Amino acid sequence: MSIDAGEAVEIRVGDLGSQVDWAGLFGGDGPIEIDVGCGRGMYLIDAALARPDACFLGVELVPKPFYKACERVAKRGIANVRLVRADARQLFADVVPPASVSTVHVQFPDPWPKKKHHKRRVVTPEFVASVATALRPGGSLHIATDIADYFDELLLVVEGSGAFRLVTEGRYDAAGEIVTNFAAKYRDQGREMYEAWLTLGDTAADDRAGDAPF
Repeated sequence: MSIDAGEAVEIRVGDLGSQVDWAGLFGGDGPIEIDVGCGRGMYLIDAALARPDACFLGVELVPKPFYKACERVAKRGIANVRLVRADARQLFADVVPPASVSTVHVQFPDPWPKKKHHKRRVVTPEFVASVATALRPGGSLHIATDIADYFDELLLVVEGSGAFRLVTEGRYDAAGEIVTNFAAKYRDQGREMYEAWLTLGDTAADDRAGDAPF
Protein backbone atom coordinates (compact mmCIF):
# COMPACT_ATOMS: atom_id res chain seq x y z
CA MET A 1 0.00 0.00 0.00
CA SER A 2 1.30 3.46 -0.84
CA ILE A 3 0.24 7.02 -0.20
CA ASP A 4 -1.00 9.15 -3.04
CA ALA A 5 0.67 12.39 -4.02
CA GLY A 6 -1.87 14.50 -2.15
CA GLU A 7 -1.64 12.73 1.19
CA ALA A 8 0.36 14.56 3.85
CA VAL A 9 3.62 13.06 5.08
CA GLU A 10 4.49 16.06 7.22
CA ILE A 11 2.29 16.59 10.26
CA ARG A 12 2.21 19.91 12.06
CA VAL A 13 2.41 19.76 15.84
CA GLY A 14 -0.61 22.07 16.07
CA ASP A 15 -2.69 19.58 14.08
CA LEU A 16 -2.10 16.79 16.58
CA GLY A 17 -4.50 18.23 19.12
CA SER A 18 -4.17 17.77 22.87
CA GLN A 19 -3.38 14.08 22.30
CA VAL A 20 -2.44 12.23 19.13
CA ASP A 21 -5.19 10.11 17.60
CA TRP A 22 -2.99 7.38 16.17
CA ALA A 23 -5.76 5.63 14.25
CA GLY A 24 -6.81 8.93 12.69
CA LEU A 25 -3.22 9.87 11.89
CA PHE A 26 -2.34 6.61 10.15
CA GLY A 27 -5.74 5.35 9.08
CA GLY A 28 -5.20 2.09 10.95
CA ASP A 29 -4.49 0.55 14.32
CA GLY A 30 -1.04 -0.99 13.89
CA PRO A 31 1.58 -0.81 16.66
CA ILE A 32 3.17 2.64 16.98
CA GLU A 33 6.93 3.14 16.74
CA ILE A 34 8.51 6.57 17.23
CA ASP A 35 11.95 7.37 15.82
CA VAL A 36 13.36 10.27 17.84
CA GLY A 37 15.84 12.37 15.90
CA CYS A 38 15.10 10.53 12.67
CA GLY A 39 17.40 12.76 10.62
CA ARG A 40 17.08 12.17 6.90
CA GLY A 41 14.95 9.10 7.50
CA MET A 42 17.18 6.19 6.48
CA TYR A 43 16.31 3.99 9.47
CA LEU A 44 12.72 5.17 9.51
CA ILE A 45 12.12 4.30 5.87
CA ASP A 46 13.82 0.91 5.92
CA ALA A 47 12.09 -0.09 9.16
CA ALA A 48 8.70 0.96 7.81
CA LEU A 49 9.21 -1.03 4.61
CA ALA A 50 10.31 -4.06 6.61
CA ARG A 51 7.32 -3.83 8.96
CA PRO A 52 4.31 -2.61 6.96
CA ASP A 53 2.00 -3.69 9.79
CA ALA A 54 3.49 -1.04 12.11
CA CYS A 55 2.98 2.74 12.07
CA PHE A 56 6.10 4.91 12.29
CA LEU A 57 6.34 8.50 13.44
CA GLY A 58 9.63 10.24 12.73
CA VAL A 59 10.49 13.19 14.96
CA GLU A 60 13.18 15.64 13.91
CA LEU A 61 13.79 19.22 15.01
CA VAL A 62 16.48 20.35 12.53
CA PRO A 63 14.84 21.66 9.33
CA LYS A 64 17.20 20.44 6.59
CA PRO A 65 17.24 16.70 7.47
CA PHE A 66 13.56 16.83 8.40
CA TYR A 67 12.44 18.07 4.99
CA LYS A 68 14.81 15.65 3.29
CA ALA A 69 13.15 12.80 5.18
CA CYS A 70 9.72 14.09 4.16
CA GLU A 71 10.83 14.19 0.54
CA ARG A 72 12.20 10.65 0.65
CA VAL A 73 9.07 9.21 2.27
CA ALA A 74 6.73 11.00 -0.13
CA LYS A 75 8.78 10.00 -3.17
CA ARG A 76 8.64 6.33 -2.19
CA GLY A 77 4.97 6.49 -1.26
CA ILE A 78 5.33 4.81 2.12
CA ALA A 79 1.90 4.63 3.75
CA ASN A 80 2.90 3.81 7.29
CA VAL A 81 5.18 6.80 7.96
CA ARG A 82 4.40 10.28 9.19
CA LEU A 83 6.90 12.95 10.21
CA VAL A 84 6.66 15.84 12.62
CA ARG A 85 9.16 18.66 13.13
CA ALA A 86 9.27 19.04 16.89
CA ASP A 87 11.29 18.84 20.08
CA ALA A 88 10.77 15.21 21.08
CA ARG A 89 10.90 16.10 24.76
CA GLN A 90 7.95 18.44 24.42
CA LEU A 91 6.08 16.12 22.06
CA PHE A 92 6.16 13.20 24.49
CA ALA A 93 5.29 15.39 27.46
CA ASP A 94 2.38 17.16 25.76
CA VAL A 95 0.60 15.12 23.10
CA VAL A 96 1.59 11.43 23.09
CA PRO A 97 -1.20 9.47 24.82
CA PRO A 98 -0.32 7.24 27.77
CA ALA A 99 0.23 3.53 27.09
CA SER A 100 -0.16 3.97 23.32
CA VAL A 101 3.32 3.36 21.85
CA SER A 102 5.00 0.04 21.14
CA THR A 103 8.62 1.11 20.61
CA VAL A 104 10.70 4.27 20.93
CA HIS A 105 14.03 4.53 19.10
CA VAL A 106 16.63 7.08 20.23
CA GLN A 107 19.69 6.48 18.07
CA PHE A 108 22.85 8.60 18.01
CA PRO A 109 21.43 11.59 19.90
CA ASP A 110 23.67 14.63 20.13
CA PRO A 111 25.72 14.13 23.33
CA TRP A 112 26.23 17.86 23.87
CA PRO A 113 29.50 17.13 25.70
CA LYS A 114 29.99 20.53 27.33
CA LYS A 115 28.41 20.65 30.77
CA LYS A 116 26.75 23.99 30.07
CA HIS A 117 24.95 22.34 27.12
CA HIS A 118 23.71 19.25 28.96
CA LYS A 119 20.27 20.83 29.24
CA ARG A 120 19.96 20.43 25.47
CA ARG A 121 20.27 16.64 25.64
CA VAL A 122 17.23 14.67 24.58
CA VAL A 123 17.65 11.82 27.07
CA THR A 124 17.00 13.35 30.46
CA PRO A 125 15.19 11.92 33.49
CA GLU A 126 12.11 13.94 32.50
CA PHE A 127 12.17 12.62 28.93
CA VAL A 128 12.61 9.03 30.11
CA ALA A 129 9.62 9.45 32.43
CA SER A 130 7.55 10.75 29.49
CA VAL A 131 8.61 7.79 27.34
CA ALA A 132 7.70 5.36 30.13
CA THR A 133 4.25 6.95 30.31
CA ALA A 134 3.80 6.76 26.53
CA LEU A 135 4.83 3.12 26.17
CA ARG A 136 2.28 0.37 26.44
CA PRO A 137 2.94 -2.43 28.99
CA GLY A 138 5.98 -4.38 27.81
CA GLY A 139 6.90 -1.63 25.35
CA SER A 140 10.50 -1.13 24.25
CA LEU A 141 13.08 1.64 24.34
CA HIS A 142 15.98 1.30 21.88
CA ILE A 143 19.05 3.50 22.37
CA ALA A 144 22.28 3.70 20.40
CA THR A 145 25.42 5.84 20.22
CA ASP A 146 29.01 5.70 19.04
CA ILE A 147 30.40 7.19 22.27
CA ALA A 148 31.16 4.58 24.93
CA ASP A 149 31.08 6.96 27.90
CA TYR A 150 27.85 8.53 26.72
CA PHE A 151 26.34 5.08 26.24
CA ASP A 152 27.02 4.37 29.91
CA GLU A 153 25.42 7.71 30.82
CA LEU A 154 22.34 6.93 28.76
CA LEU A 155 21.90 3.59 30.51
CA LEU A 156 22.31 5.23 33.90
CA VAL A 157 19.60 7.77 33.12
CA VAL A 158 17.17 5.19 31.72
CA GLU A 159 17.72 2.54 34.36
CA GLY A 160 17.78 5.20 37.06
CA SER A 161 14.14 5.93 36.29
CA GLY A 162 13.17 2.58 37.77
CA ALA A 163 10.71 2.11 34.92
CA PHE A 164 12.83 0.00 32.56
CA ARG A 165 14.52 -3.38 32.57
CA LEU A 166 17.68 -3.82 30.50
CA VAL A 167 17.26 -6.71 28.10
CA THR A 168 20.25 -6.57 25.77
CA GLU A 169 23.27 -4.33 25.34
CA GLY A 170 26.34 -4.58 23.15
CA ARG A 171 27.73 -3.65 19.76
CA TYR A 172 25.39 -1.96 17.33
CA ASP A 173 24.48 -4.25 14.45
CA ALA A 174 25.96 -2.00 11.78
CA ALA A 175 26.04 -4.88 9.31
CA GLY A 176 22.26 -5.15 9.44
CA GLU A 177 20.00 -3.98 6.66
CA ILE A 178 18.20 -1.42 8.83
CA VAL A 179 20.57 1.23 10.18
CA THR A 180 20.63 4.99 10.57
CA ASN A 181 22.51 7.44 8.37
CA PHE A 182 25.02 7.92 11.18
CA ALA A 183 25.47 4.18 11.64
CA ALA A 184 26.18 3.69 7.95
CA LYS A 185 28.72 6.51 8.03
CA TYR A 186 30.42 5.26 11.18
CA ARG A 187 30.46 1.70 9.84
CA ASP A 188 32.40 2.87 6.81
CA GLN A 189 34.84 4.63 9.15
CA GLY A 190 35.30 1.48 11.22
CA ARG A 191 33.99 3.22 14.32
CA GLU A 192 32.59 1.18 17.21
CA MET A 193 28.94 1.70 18.09
CA TYR A 194 26.78 0.57 20.98
CA GLU A 195 23.09 -0.14 21.48
CA ALA A 196 20.69 -1.38 24.11
CA TRP A 197 17.12 -2.58 24.22
CA LEU A 198 15.11 -1.99 27.37
CA THR A 199 11.58 -2.98 28.20
CA LEU A 200 9.02 -1.20 30.31
CA GLY A 201 8.42 -2.80 33.68
CA ASP A 202 9.53 -6.23 34.87
CA THR A 203 8.95 -8.28 31.74
CA ALA A 204 11.31 -11.26 31.65
CA ALA A 205 14.26 -10.99 29.30
CA ASP A 206 13.34 -14.22 27.57
CA ASP A 207 9.90 -12.83 26.70
CA ARG A 208 11.34 -9.54 25.47
CA ALA A 209 13.95 -11.19 23.26
CA GLY A 210 11.26 -12.61 21.03
CA ASP A 211 9.62 -9.23 20.61
CA ALA A 212 12.56 -7.20 19.27
CA PRO A 213 11.52 -6.00 15.80
CA PHE A 214 15.05 -6.10 14.39
